[in-house]
Amino acid sequence: PGKLTYEIVSKYVDDVVLVEDESIVKTMFLLMERAKLVVEPAGAASLAYLLSNGGPAGRNDKVTTILSGGNVDMYLLGQVVAKGLMQKGRMLKICILLPDKPGALKVVVDSISEHSINIVEVEHDRLSSHIPAGTAGVYLSLEMEDKKHAQRLVEFLKQKGIEFKVIS
Repeated sequence: PGKLTYEIVSKYVDDVVLVEDESIVKTMFLLMERAKLVVEPAGAASLAYLLSNGGPAGRNDKVTTILSGGNVDMYLLGQVVAKGLMQKGRMLKICILLPDKPGALKVVVDSISEHSINIVEVEHDRLSSHIPAGTAGVYLSLEMEDKKHAQRLVEFLKQKGIEFKVIS
């Protein structure tokens, strides 16, 4: 850093800490959802530290955090939202191996819709080398109320005998 920056930091900064990327993503999502603020990752880092580590050791310590910058790539913002929804149990991605015949996907879609779950994205894969001949791999991104809602769907699919794997 430059001489002026060094002088300011030496005078006013007590500590420098590290924070995990996952904590930054959670904090960015929290700020978007609750405070309606779009903050860039570096701008959310200080609050991410406080939220993930409980803040400073002394209860009477005064702490200032600056939330700054809206310089966020739109693709990154989409990932932050998707990961935030997944962490809160409001989005689930599953893979189902189905017979490659007409109506097989409809049975699954109808079963999911019975639980008031929104299908956000569908990927239908017949050609990948890991997909056996005569079957199709179907990847579904699902939007739901919460983790309990997701768990009810998982139990229901198991009861229906639908083979699937939770991806995230």
